[in-house]
Amino acid sequence: MNNTFSLLKLKFKHRKIIHYTLLVCIILLQIIAIVIWNNETSNESEMSKALSSMNSMNKISSFTSKINNSFLNSQKNFTNYRANKNKASLEQYTASLNEISRLLDSLSLLTKNNKEFEKILLEKKHSESNIQTLKSEIDSIISLQHNPDKNSVSNVFKLNKFEYKKILDSIKTDTYTKVDSVSKKGLFSRLGAALAGKTDVQKEQLNVTVTMKYKDKVVTGSIEDQIANLFTTTNNYYEGQFKNLKKHFESLKNQDSKLTELNNKLLALESEIMPVYNKSLSALQDSTQKQLQNQYDSNKIARSYTLAVLIVLMLIISITIFYFTRMAFQYEKRLTIAQAQIKESLNFKNRIMGMISHEIRSPLS
Repeated sequence: MNNTFSLLKLKFKHRKIIHYTLLVCIILLQIIAIVIWNNETSNESEMSKALSSMNSMNKISSFTSKINNSFLNSQKNFTNYRANKNKASLEQYTASLNEISRLLDSLSLLTKNNKEFEKILLEKKHSESNIQTLKSEIDSIISLQHNPDKNSVSNVFKLNKFEYKKILDSIKTDTYTKVDSVSKKGLFSRLGAALAGKTDVQKEQLNVTVTMKYKDKVVTGSIEDQIANLFTTTNNYYEGQFKNLKKHFESLKNQDSKLTELNNKLLALESEIMPVYNKSLSALQDSTQKQLQNQYDSNKIARSYTLAVLIVLMLIISITIFYFTRMAFQYEKRLTIAQAQIKESLNFKNRIMGMISHEIRSPLS
Protein backbone atom coordinates (compact mmCIF):
# COMPACT_ATOMS: atom_id res chain seq x y z
CA MET A 1 0.00 0.00 0.00
CA ASN A 2 2.86 2.38 0.84
CA ASN A 3 4.61 1.53 -2.46
CA THR A 4 1.45 2.31 -4.40
CA PHE A 5 1.02 5.58 -2.54
CA SER A 6 4.62 6.64 -3.17
CA LEU A 7 4.31 5.75 -6.90
CA LEU A 8 1.12 7.77 -7.27
CA LYS A 9 2.67 10.61 -5.36
CA LEU A 10 5.73 10.51 -7.60
CA LYS A 11 3.57 10.78 -10.72
CA PHE A 12 1.14 13.28 -9.30
CA LYS A 13 3.80 15.77 -8.34
CA HIS A 14 4.08 16.89 -12.03
CA ARG A 15 0.46 17.98 -12.10
CA LYS A 16 1.34 21.72 -12.22
CA ILE A 17 3.48 21.26 -15.32
CA ILE A 18 0.71 19.24 -16.90
CA HIS A 19 -1.90 21.86 -15.99
CA TYR A 20 0.17 24.64 -17.55
CA THR A 21 0.73 22.47 -20.60
CA LEU A 22 -3.01 22.02 -20.93
CA LEU A 23 -3.53 25.79 -20.66
CA VAL A 24 -0.88 26.40 -23.32
CA CYS A 25 -2.55 23.84 -25.58
CA ILE A 26 -5.91 25.55 -25.12
CA ILE A 27 -4.35 28.92 -25.96
CA LEU A 28 -2.73 27.35 -29.02
CA LEU A 29 -6.11 26.00 -30.06
CA GLN A 30 -7.58 29.48 -29.80
CA ILE A 31 -4.68 30.99 -31.75
CA ILE A 32 -5.02 28.32 -34.43
CA ALA A 33 -8.76 28.99 -34.61
CA ILE A 34 -8.04 32.72 -35.10
CA VAL A 35 -5.42 31.92 -37.75
CA ILE A 36 -7.86 29.63 -39.54
CA TRP A 37 -10.57 32.29 -39.42
CA ASN A 38 -8.19 34.97 -40.71
CA ASN A 39 -6.89 32.66 -43.42
CA GLU A 40 -10.37 31.70 -44.54
CA THR A 41 -11.45 35.36 -44.57
CA SER A 42 -8.42 36.34 -46.63
CA ASN A 43 -8.92 33.40 -48.95
CA GLU A 44 -12.59 34.24 -49.31
CA SER A 45 -11.68 37.81 -50.28
CA GLU A 46 -9.12 36.60 -52.82
CA MET A 47 -11.53 34.04 -54.21
CA SER A 48 -14.23 36.69 -54.44
CA LYS A 49 -11.90 38.98 -56.40
CA ALA A 50 -10.90 36.13 -58.70
CA LEU A 51 -14.52 35.14 -59.26
CA SER A 52 -15.45 38.77 -59.92
CA SER A 53 -12.62 38.98 -62.42
CA MET A 54 -13.79 35.77 -64.08
CA ASN A 55 -17.32 37.14 -64.24
CA SER A 56 -16.01 40.32 -65.85
CA MET A 57 -13.97 38.24 -68.30
CA ASN A 58 -17.04 36.24 -69.22
CA LYS A 59 -18.97 39.46 -69.90
CA ILE A 60 -16.13 40.83 -72.02
CA SER A 61 -15.97 37.53 -73.90
CA SER A 62 -19.71 37.68 -74.48
CA PHE A 63 -19.50 41.24 -75.81
CA THR A 64 -16.56 40.44 -78.10
CA SER A 65 -18.47 37.46 -79.50
CA LYS A 66 -21.54 39.63 -80.10
CA ILE A 67 -19.37 42.28 -81.77
CA ASN A 68 -17.82 39.69 -84.08
CA ASN A 69 -21.26 38.34 -84.98
CA SER A 70 -22.55 41.85 -85.63
CA PHE A 71 -19.55 42.54 -87.85
CA LEU A 72 -20.29 39.40 -89.85
CA ASN A 73 -23.94 40.42 -90.22
CA SER A 74 -22.99 43.95 -91.23
CA GLN A 75 -20.63 42.72 -93.94
CA LYS A 76 -23.26 40.30 -95.21
CA ASN A 77 -25.81 43.12 -95.46
CA PHE A 78 -23.24 45.43 -97.04
CA THR A 79 -22.42 42.82 -99.68
CA ASN A 80 -26.13 42.41 -100.45
CA TYR A 81 -26.49 46.17 -100.73
CA ARG A 82 -23.53 46.47 -103.12
CA ALA A 83 -24.84 43.62 -105.25
CA ASN A 84 -28.55 44.51 -105.38
CA LYS A 85 -28.68 48.17 -104.27
CA ASN A 86 -31.36 47.03 -101.85
CA LYS A 87 -32.54 49.68 -99.40
CA ALA A 88 -33.54 47.03 -96.84
CA SER A 89 -29.99 45.64 -96.85
CA LEU A 90 -28.61 49.14 -96.30
CA GLU A 91 -30.98 49.67 -93.38
CA GLN A 92 -29.96 46.31 -91.89
CA TYR A 93 -26.32 47.27 -92.38
CA THR A 94 -26.91 50.52 -90.50
CA ALA A 95 -28.78 48.64 -87.76
CA SER A 96 -25.83 46.24 -87.38
CA LEU A 97 -23.45 49.18 -87.07
CA ASN A 98 -25.69 50.75 -84.42
CA GLU A 99 -25.61 47.45 -82.53
CA ILE A 100 -21.80 47.34 -82.80
CA SER A 101 -21.58 50.93 -81.55
CA ARG A 102 -23.72 50.07 -78.52
CA LEU A 103 -21.66 46.95 -77.79
CA LEU A 104 -18.42 48.93 -78.09
CA ASP A 105 -19.70 51.39 -75.49
CA SER A 106 -20.43 48.51 -73.12
CA LEU A 107 -17.06 46.90 -73.87
CA SER A 108 -15.30 50.19 -73.22
CA LEU A 109 -17.07 50.53 -69.86
CA LEU A 110 -16.17 46.96 -68.85
CA THR A 111 -12.55 47.53 -69.87
CA LYS A 112 -12.33 50.64 -67.68
CA ASN A 113 -13.77 48.75 -64.70
CA ASN A 114 -11.36 45.82 -65.12
CA LYS A 115 -7.94 47.22 -64.23
CA GLU A 116 -6.07 43.99 -64.94
CA PHE A 117 -7.51 43.70 -68.44
CA GLU A 118 -6.80 47.38 -69.12
CA LYS A 119 -3.22 46.87 -67.93
CA ILE A 120 -2.74 43.97 -70.35
CA LEU A 121 -4.10 46.09 -73.20
CA LEU A 122 -1.72 48.92 -72.31
CA GLU A 123 1.17 46.46 -72.27
CA LYS A 124 0.17 45.45 -75.79
CA LYS A 125 -0.02 49.15 -76.76
CA HIS A 126 -3.73 48.99 -77.47
CA SER A 127 -5.62 51.33 -75.20
CA GLU A 128 -9.09 52.80 -75.05
CA SER A 129 -8.32 55.06 -78.02
CA ASN A 130 -8.46 52.05 -80.35
CA ILE A 131 -12.04 51.34 -79.37
CA GLN A 132 -12.90 55.01 -79.73
CA THR A 133 -11.29 55.07 -83.19
CA LEU A 134 -13.30 52.06 -84.24
CA LYS A 135 -16.47 53.61 -82.84
CA SER A 136 -15.80 56.93 -84.61
CA GLU A 137 -15.50 55.11 -87.94
CA ILE A 138 -18.81 53.38 -87.29
CA ASP A 139 -20.38 56.73 -86.37
CA SER A 140 -19.04 58.20 -89.61
CA ILE A 141 -20.72 55.48 -91.65
CA ILE A 142 -23.98 55.86 -89.73
CA SER A 143 -23.82 59.63 -90.15
CA LEU A 144 -23.23 59.19 -93.87
CA GLN A 145 -26.39 57.08 -94.11
CA HIS A 146 -28.54 59.21 -91.83
CA ASN A 147 -27.37 62.68 -92.91
CA PRO A 148 -26.68 62.74 -96.65
CA ASP A 149 -27.29 65.77 -98.88
CA LYS A 150 -30.98 66.25 -98.15
CA ASN A 151 -31.65 68.23 -101.32
CA SER A 152 -29.94 65.60 -103.42
CA VAL A 153 -31.79 62.75 -101.77
CA SER A 154 -35.16 64.44 -102.06
CA ASN A 155 -34.70 65.27 -105.74
CA VAL A 156 -32.76 62.28 -107.01
CA PHE A 157 -35.67 60.43 -108.57
CA LYS A 158 -38.01 63.42 -108.93
CA LEU A 159 -38.38 64.82 -112.43
CA ASN A 160 -40.01 68.23 -112.17
CA LYS A 161 -42.86 68.95 -114.54
CA PHE A 162 -42.68 71.75 -117.03
CA GLU A 163 -44.76 74.62 -115.70
CA TYR A 164 -46.87 75.60 -118.68
CA LYS A 165 -50.04 76.88 -117.03
CA LYS A 166 -48.68 80.36 -116.43
CA ILE A 167 -47.40 80.45 -119.97
CA LEU A 168 -50.83 79.58 -121.33
CA ASP A 169 -52.43 82.20 -119.11
CA SER A 170 -50.01 84.82 -120.37
CA ILE A 171 -50.66 84.20 -124.10
CA LYS A 172 -52.12 87.15 -125.95
CA THR A 173 -52.92 87.29 -129.66
CA ASP A 174 -53.16 90.32 -131.91
CA THR A 175 -54.52 90.14 -135.50
CA TYR A 176 -54.30 92.77 -138.21
CA THR A 177 -54.88 92.89 -141.98
CA LYS A 178 -52.20 94.16 -144.30
CA VAL A 179 -53.41 95.56 -147.68
CA ASP A 180 -50.97 96.03 -150.58
CA SER A 181 -51.17 99.39 -152.26
CA VAL A 182 -51.75 99.55 -156.09
CA SER A 183 -50.50 102.57 -158.04
CA LYS A 184 -52.96 104.45 -160.24
CA LYS A 185 -52.38 104.29 -164.01
CA GLY A 186 -53.49 106.39 -166.88
CA LEU A 187 -56.12 105.50 -169.47
CA PHE A 188 -53.75 104.24 -172.09
CA SER A 189 -51.80 102.25 -169.52
CA ARG A 190 -54.93 100.50 -168.30
CA LEU A 191 -56.01 99.77 -171.91
CA GLY A 192 -52.59 98.34 -172.70
CA ALA A 193 -52.65 96.13 -169.60
CA ALA A 194 -56.16 94.95 -170.44
CA LEU A 195 -55.17 94.04 -173.98
CA ALA A 196 -52.13 92.18 -172.62
CA GLY A 197 -54.24 90.35 -170.03
CA LYS A 198 -52.46 91.90 -167.09
CA THR A 199 -54.44 93.13 -164.15
CA ASP A 200 -53.25 94.63 -160.93
CA VAL A 201 -55.10 93.12 -157.93
CA GLN A 202 -54.94 94.64 -154.47
CA LYS A 203 -53.78 91.97 -151.97
CA GLU A 204 -54.84 91.66 -148.33
CA GLN A 205 -52.77 89.67 -145.74
CA LEU A 206 -54.05 88.61 -142.28
CA ASN A 207 -51.22 88.60 -139.71
CA VAL A 208 -51.47 87.06 -136.22
CA THR A 209 -49.02 88.08 -133.47
CA VAL A 210 -48.69 85.91 -130.35
CA THR A 211 -47.23 87.26 -127.11
CA MET A 212 -46.35 84.94 -124.21
CA LYS A 213 -44.42 85.23 -120.96
CA TYR A 214 -41.97 82.56 -119.72
CA LYS A 215 -40.70 83.34 -116.23
CA ASP A 216 -39.58 86.99 -116.48
CA LYS A 217 -39.09 87.01 -120.25
CA VAL A 218 -41.78 88.27 -122.64
CA VAL A 219 -41.56 86.96 -126.21
CA THR A 220 -43.59 88.20 -129.16
CA GLY A 221 -43.77 86.52 -132.55
CA SER A 222 -45.80 84.56 -134.99
CA ILE A 223 -47.50 81.30 -134.18
CA GLU A 224 -44.72 79.35 -135.89
CA ASP A 225 -42.06 81.27 -134.01
CA GLN A 226 -43.78 80.77 -130.68
CA ILE A 227 -44.30 77.05 -131.28
CA ALA A 228 -40.63 76.71 -132.18
CA ASN A 229 -39.67 78.76 -129.13
CA LEU A 230 -41.92 76.59 -126.96
CA PHE A 231 -40.24 73.39 -128.14
CA THR A 232 -36.81 74.94 -127.70
CA THR A 233 -37.64 76.06 -124.16
CA THR A 234 -39.06 72.64 -123.30
CA ASN A 235 -35.98 70.89 -124.65
CA ASN A 236 -33.68 73.20 -122.71
CA TYR A 237 -35.71 72.67 -119.53
CA TYR A 238 -35.61 68.86 -119.67
CA GLU A 239 -31.99 68.91 -120.74
CA GLY A 240 -31.24 70.80 -117.53
CA GLN A 241 -33.36 68.33 -115.57
CA PHE A 242 -31.44 65.37 -116.95
CA LYS A 243 -28.14 67.09 -116.26
CA ASN A 244 -29.27 67.60 -112.67
CA LEU A 245 -30.33 63.96 -112.50
CA LYS A 246 -26.93 62.88 -113.79
CA LYS A 247 -25.28 65.07 -111.17
CA HIS A 248 -27.34 63.42 -108.42
CA PHE A 249 -26.43 59.96 -109.65
CA GLU A 250 -22.76 60.91 -109.62
CA SER A 251 -23.21 62.20 -106.06
CA LEU A 252 -24.79 58.89 -105.04
CA LYS A 253 -21.96 57.04 -106.70
CA ASN A 254 -19.45 59.11 -104.75
CA GLN A 255 -21.35 58.39 -101.54
CA ASP A 256 -21.26 54.67 -102.29
CA SER A 257 -17.52 54.92 -102.93
CA LYS A 258 -17.06 56.77 -99.65
CA LEU A 259 -19.20 54.19 -97.88
CA THR A 260 -17.07 51.40 -99.33
CA GLU A 261 -13.91 53.19 -98.27
CA LEU A 262 -15.19 53.66 -94.72
CA ASN A 263 -16.34 50.05 -94.58
CA ASN A 264 -12.91 48.82 -95.70
CA LYS A 265 -11.29 51.00 -93.06
CA LEU A 266 -13.74 49.61 -90.52
CA LEU A 267 -12.79 46.06 -91.47
CA ALA A 268 -9.09 46.88 -91.15
CA LEU A 269 -9.60 48.34 -87.68
CA GLU A 270 -11.77 45.41 -86.61
CA SER A 271 -9.19 42.88 -87.81
CA GLU A 272 -6.50 44.80 -85.93
CA ILE A 273 -8.27 45.54 -82.65
CA MET A 274 -10.56 42.60 -81.94
CA PRO A 275 -7.83 39.89 -82.13
CA VAL A 276 -5.84 41.88 -79.56
CA TYR A 277 -8.87 41.95 -77.27
CA ASN A 278 -9.43 38.24 -77.76
CA LYS A 279 -5.77 37.39 -77.05
CA SER A 280 -5.69 39.67 -74.01
CA LEU A 281 -8.94 38.16 -72.80
CA SER A 282 -7.58 34.63 -73.23
CA ALA A 283 -4.35 35.53 -71.42
CA LEU A 284 -6.22 37.10 -68.50
CA GLN A 285 -8.62 34.16 -68.29
CA ASP A 286 -5.67 31.75 -68.14
CA SER A 287 -3.99 33.91 -65.51
CA THR A 288 -7.16 34.14 -63.43
CA GLN A 289 -7.73 30.40 -63.73
CA LYS A 290 -4.16 29.70 -62.58
CA GLN A 291 -4.66 32.15 -59.71
CA LEU A 292 -7.81 30.33 -58.67
CA GLN A 293 -6.04 26.97 -58.89
CA ASN A 294 -3.05 28.22 -56.86
CA GLN A 295 -5.38 29.76 -54.30
CA TYR A 296 -7.28 26.50 -54.05
CA ASP A 297 -4.05 24.50 -53.63
CA SER A 298 -2.68 26.87 -50.98
CA ASN A 299 -6.00 26.81 -49.13
CA LYS A 300 -6.01 23.04 -49.27
CA ILE A 301 -2.45 22.78 -47.91
CA ALA A 302 -3.06 25.36 -45.17
CA ARG A 303 -6.30 23.67 -44.20
CA SER A 304 -4.61 20.26 -44.09
CA TYR A 305 -1.75 21.47 -41.88
CA THR A 306 -4.01 23.36 -39.51
CA LEU A 307 -6.31 20.37 -39.21
CA ALA A 308 -3.29 18.13 -38.54
CA VAL A 309 -2.04 20.48 -35.81
CA LEU A 310 -5.52 20.67 -34.32
CA ILE A 311 -5.84 16.89 -34.31
CA VAL A 312 -2.41 16.47 -32.63
CA LEU A 313 -3.18 19.10 -30.00
CA MET A 314 -6.60 17.64 -29.34
CA LEU A 315 -5.03 14.18 -29.09
CA ILE A 316 -2.45 15.44 -26.59
CA ILE A 317 -5.12 17.18 -24.57
CA SER A 318 -7.34 14.09 -24.70
CA ILE A 319 -4.49 11.81 -23.54
CA THR A 320 -3.58 14.23 -20.75
CA ILE A 321 -7.19 14.51 -19.61
CA PHE A 322 -7.53 10.72 -19.79
CA TYR A 323 -4.34 10.36 -17.73
CA PHE A 324 -5.58 12.82 -15.11
CA THR A 325 -8.99 11.15 -15.03
CA ARG A 326 -7.39 7.74 -14.50
CA MET A 327 -5.11 9.22 -11.83
CA ALA A 328 -8.10 10.85 -10.14
CA PHE A 329 -9.95 7.53 -10.05
CA GLN A 330 -6.88 5.77 -8.63
CA TYR A 331 -6.40 8.55 -6.12
CA GLU A 332 -10.06 8.29 -5.14
CA LYS A 333 -9.64 4.54 -4.70
CA ARG A 334 -6.52 5.08 -2.63
CA LEU A 335 -8.33 7.65 -0.49
CA THR A 336 -11.20 5.21 0.03
CA ILE A 337 -8.77 2.48 1.14
CA ALA A 338 -6.89 4.92 3.38
CA GLN A 339 -10.17 6.08 4.87
CA ALA A 340 -11.13 2.47 5.64
CA GLN A 341 -7.72 1.85 7.21
CA ILE A 342 -8.00 5.01 9.26
CA LYS A 343 -11.47 3.96 10.38
CA GLU A 344 -10.17 0.49 11.42
CA SER A 345 -7.23 2.12 13.18
CA LEU A 346 -9.59 4.44 15.02
CA ASN A 347 -11.79 1.52 16.03
CA PHE A 348 -8.73 -0.40 17.24
CA LYS A 349 -7.56 2.71 19.06
CA ASN A 350 -10.95 3.11 20.67
CA ARG A 351 -10.92 -0.50 21.85
CA ILE A 352 -7.43 -0.12 23.28
CA MET A 353 -8.38 3.11 24.96
CA GLY A 354 -11.49 1.46 26.33
CA MET A 355 -9.50 -1.47 27.69
CA ILE A 356 -6.91 0.86 29.23
CA SER A 357 -9.62 3.01 30.74
CA HIS A 358 -11.35 -0.08 32.14
CA GLU A 359 -8.16 -1.36 33.65
CA ILE A 360 -7.42 1.96 35.21
CA ARG A 361 -10.80 2.26 36.77
CA SER A 362 -10.96 -1.39 37.92
CA PRO A 363 -9.38 -2.29 41.34
CA LEU A 364 -6.27 -4.40 41.30
CA SER A 365 -7.05 -7.98 41.92
